[in-house]
Amino acid sequence: MRPVTYLTAVAIFVCRIAGAQQPPTFGTTVVVPGGLIGVVYHIRPFATFLPDFPSLDPAGIVYTSSLNVPPHNFRDGFPGLTSRLEWFAIDYRGRFWVQKPGVYRFALTSDAGSRLYIDDDLTVDNDGLHDPEVKNGSRVLSGGVHSIRVSYFQGPRECVALILQVAGSGEQFRIFSTDEFKPPPDPETWGYPDSSRSPALRVSPVAAARGDTVKMEVSLELNPGQEVVGLQWDLVVPAQLLEMMSVGPGTGRSAADSGKLLKCSAQSSYLFACSLAGGQKPITSGPIATFNFKIGADARLGTTAVHIENAKAVTLDQKKFNLKDIEGAVTLH
Repeated sequence: MRPVTYLTAVAIFVCRIAGAQQPPTFGTTVVVPGGLIGVVYHIRPFATFLPDFPSLDPAGIVYTSSLNVPPHNFRDGFPGLTSRLEWFAIDYRGRFWVQKPGVYRFALTSDAGSRLYIDDDLTVDNDGLHDPEVKNGSRVLSGGVHSIRVSYFQGPRECVALILQVAGSGEQFRIFSTDEFKPPPDPETWGYPDSSRSPALRVSPVAAARGDTVKMEVSLELNPGQEVVGLQWDLVVPAQLLEMMSVGPGTGRSAADSGKLLKCSAQSSYLFACSLAGGQKPITSGPIATFNFKIGADARLGTTAVHIENAKAVTLDQKKFNLKDIEGAVTLH
């Protein structure tokens, strides 16, 4: 893409200078606890806007605590991401904790297009095919936990950029990082106990070796006195690491006696859409589902995240509410 203004001309000049240095990355294959999880996709050439992600097959997963890729000429590829120099997209998701309620400003710089969603609401729209460009937006954020999503695509080479910045009331812009907006070390001192004790789905951690068959457990955590009759969630697993066994998922202990039916369908090589419903008894806290996976013979050693997306609970009167997702991890030794 050619410069059309002085600002973009400077950005492309920076791209050329930075090309000789160690380039920044969009994330790594090593799990960043509490960070952003980015699903990587290959997109069709000559795309001019962000893709319809659910219609695409993922090419990989990366992890990061911040998005800080200045305008850059990345001729040597993207370590840990993809062999492509162009025509790829990344859909980042995560959570962050706000201790000081108020107005927060966000600045999103990208080449090519990007969008920022806070609590599923579009906050910054920087989509389209363009040179490095910054767009701004703001949100009034209450204290407690919030969801964040940054969708990004890279069009034609040479320059790439993706920077997310944040500023509270009276503050200067700085790089947004989940390391800053993280949960309190002691929940009892947190000023917003309801958010820190939100109902959640948890994925159990697993330690294994290549070729092993492992059991992964999904558990429900409700507040005292809460009862639900149905659950929906997406289980996201690293396709290059885990292979679902032919035997379908089994019902966990807290749902086994309720007569409920557990269904999981493969939406892609890495994503399973699951639901648990039916029966006469409510679902209580505890294990609700077990999954059997086989570790790939060529799987990379180390730790890789397994997490849940779009988790919702259904009440007796058929109302839905969101659940926190607490990711698990598979550690290969």
